[in-house]
Amino acid sequence: MNLLRFRYEPDDNSCGRLIVKCEANDYAGRGQSWFSPDDLRDFAKATMSYPLSVESPPSLGAGFYDEQGGLKEIHVGILLEPHDKRGLVRATVRLATEVWRSEEQELFSSTVIRFLLTYADLSTFGPAFIDLIDGKADEVALLSSA
Repeated sequence: MNLLRFRYEPDDNSCGRLIVKCEANDYAGRGQSWFSPDDLRDFAKATMSYPLSVESPPSLGAGFYDEQGGLKEIHVGILLEPHDKRGLVRATVRLATEVWRSEEQELFSSTVIRFLLTYADLSTFGPAFIDLIDGKADEVALLSSA
């Protein structure tokens, strides 16, 4: 079974923690990071586009940033892009633990998992993901039927 599970825990500062679990092709991983609800809604809306944009595919990414505002550690990264002419979509999911101190660097864990989705999978996911961000659902899954 290939799937992504999402939980969202809003805070009082106009953002919230997105917790992501991925299981695909006998691999699994978990990551979490902070996102603004607007960025998450934009991602959900982008997943409902048909066809997905090749130039700007739906993506999410967050973690620890450097002084210039670039991501130096990605804790949650999701990219959904067209895969082939049959209409399949490739999901690339990057999940990693947070490294708070340099002595923890050797205990860092990460995974990159790729699997295929259909546009039908995305069409049901987008509205459900918005419900998650709006507090109307506790958890949402993106399950592959490909």
